[in-house]
Amino acid sequence: MLRSTSMLPERQAAHEPARLEVGEQTHERMVAVRRLSDLLQKVAQRHPGLPVLAMWWMHLCHPLRGIQAELVRDTRLSFRDVSEDAVQLWWQWFVGLARGIAYGGYLLLGIARLRFMLRRELRELRSQSFAVVARSCCYGSDWRTDGTDFYYGNLQVRLAEHGVSTLLLCSNISSEAWRTFARRHTRTSGLCRVPDLALISPFAVAAMVGQQIVSALGFARMARRESDPGIRKVFRLASLEALAPATTMTGLSVWVGRAAARLWHPRVVMTLYEGYGWEKCVWYGVNTTDPSCTTVGYQHTAIFRESLAIIEPASRGAWSVPDVVLGLGLVPLEMIRAGHARFGTTLIPFGSFRYQPTTAQHPADLGRRTVLVTPVGHRPEVKTLFAFASRCAQRLPHYTFILRCHPEVPMAIAKQLIDVDLTSVPNVVLSNRSIEDDFQRASVLLYRGSSSAFYAVLQGLLPIYADIETEMDRDPLFQLERWRQRCASVEGFVQVLAQHERTSEGALTQEWQAAAQYVKDYTGPVTDDRIEAFLRAVDLRSKQETVSSCIA
Repeated sequence: MLRSTSMLPERQAAHEPARLEVGEQTHERMVAVRRLSDLLQKVAQRHPGLPVLAMWWMHLCHPLRGIQAELVRDTRLSFRDVSEDAVQLWWQWFVGLARGIAYGGYLLLGIARLRFMLRRELRELRSQSFAVVARSCCYGSDWRTDGTDFYYGNLQVRLAEHGVSTLLLCSNISSEAWRTFARRHTRTSGLCRVPDLALISPFAVAAMVGQQIVSALGFARMARRESDPGIRKVFRLASLEALAPATTMTGLSVWVGRAAARLWHPRVVMTLYEGYGWEKCVWYGVNTTDPSCTTVGYQHTAIFRESLAIIEPASRGAWSVPDVVLGLGLVPLEMIRAGHARFGTTLIPFGSFRYQPTTAQHPADLGRRTVLVTPVGHRPEVKTLFAFASRCAQRLPHYTFILRCHPEVPMAIAKQLIDVDLTSVPNVVLSNRSIEDDFQRASVLLYRGSSSAFYAVLQGLLPIYADIETEMDRDPLFQLERWRQRCASVEGFVQVLAQHERTSEGALTQEWQAAAQYVKDYTGPVTDDRIEAFLRAVDLRSKQETVSSCIA
């Protein structure tokens, strides 16, 4: 049998977090999100293919943005206000075709140069044996000399201590120059790593672009024949997105998975697990090449209401979910248990390598009067939250606001996103310290979507969610009833702080303790016994199932 039963223990009732009563507006949004999810699944079933799997907006993850937010809005309106300009659509299609072919050519030459540059290192790596191959998203500026990874932490070191050799495949998320990225992320001894694209042939790009063109034509043809306005709009958007460079890059993950399975025949191929298409592409590539290899997804960050790609994964074949999910803790694994039960996925509480032990014994000192601001690694979100924080700072001159960035959007870029010169606001500080230091300086966290909210709670900070957009609720603490606060305006933020300062110490301590317990149930450290549980699970696995072949 391919998949074993869940290793997730039943949670005790005393640990069950209080659930928020979902407001009417949030309920309506989620109804629309679920309808959109059903619509996207229908489209994928009517036109299966690799480009469909590789389109980013076909998977409802966090945060919903761009086309996804537009489709949610149209779904709420039953697509009544959808207007179409056939001439403009065809013009966009031909522009997209030209751009896709040009990008394919650029990528083909770039991969050829990368493979030539690393030809000796690739030969050396091919001669070695790796029990685990893990693919990660890497940021050039965040590379660490000790070999630890932003997501997997010191997993390579700890697996080596168990006699398990690991190769890290590095994906160039920050679009750093290829040569520079390759120098940073290529190691042939010790903690081995290599750029993921170096594993695939340049001809894979030509094959991918060819499939994209075929899918784009197919979607355009199906859109002309479709009477349902919702499906017709998705078909037309898909005919454009099928040609996008992002679709090309995501689709190449299939060849990365195939190469990893073919070159090393590892027992495990591991990816991150947030519900994105690139994860499924890697699993598909592995399963179609070496079905005996176990696929593992590391659920390393918060799960949101709208994260249906991981809460309710679509059934597109045995490869559509990983064989094993390593979760942050019991709470998020409970959120995905039902959706994965029909696949027989093994769920293991694993923890986070970025977990910070609880050092606080009580809520943070209100006398600090410092607000830490942490957006997610998405430019529009950084712009939204930093602009809001700057307005709050001007309204509250007696508070200090510390702004810090996700590695995906460094501060140099963040400062360019908003109209206000952040350095001109006297009580705004642009952080260049570790997040641990920032926690120690602050008493309040202002956030949108960032999983830093969990660790801020453990350090005694009051998390305040900036509910300043209407389409989606991006609060990772949406289940938490006590301690966490919300605001929809600058005045609302001021009122929350004033109320917080007026609350008695005893009441604050009681609320914080309940919130801290919830976070401890949500995540925790990666301990040796959890690594051993993971290794036992994959050692006992033996794949027998036939892999679906619905993707060319």
